[in-house]
Amino acid sequence: MSNLYVNSNEVEGKYLSLKLGTYNARGLASTIKKDLITSDFVSYKLDILSLQETKMLVDKDITIQGHRHRYVCGDRHWGLGFILSPFWGEWIKTIDESHPRIAVLTLIGPTNNLISVINVYLPNMTHAETEISQFYRDLGSIYERYHRES
Repeated sequence: MSNLYVNSNEVEGKYLSLKLGTYNARGLASTIKKDLITSDFVSYKLDILSLQETKMLVDKDITIQGHRHRYVCGDRHWGLGFILSPFWGEWIKTIDESHPRIAVLTLIGPTNNLISVINVYLPNMTHAETEISQFYRDLGSIYERYHRES
């Protein structure tokens, strides 16, 4: 969990907690599964949940139970996504999906500060060592780019 000092009309002079979670969904084709994950999201009182292996076929931006779901898919069979609380769902600046296994959610916080959440779906140990090494180089480059911006 991360604390963020906020100075805006809504929450002036208060620290906001940002509760993050991650979940390998193993497919989100069914509405029932999306509803169950959203219910768990609410139960754990999360602000942002990073999803891997959504297996969604198209990019989507939907609302379920008042929570914003953003799925980024392209032509990948695994798919990534984010679920955001109603508060944080309003602060999305961009979602960078330029890497097939990495998505970066950038939020503009209440005081115009940038917050980047990097969501990764790692290649498992059955992949070639060169592919895994390349993935970590790509992740390092993406981290450095967003670390400089925030």
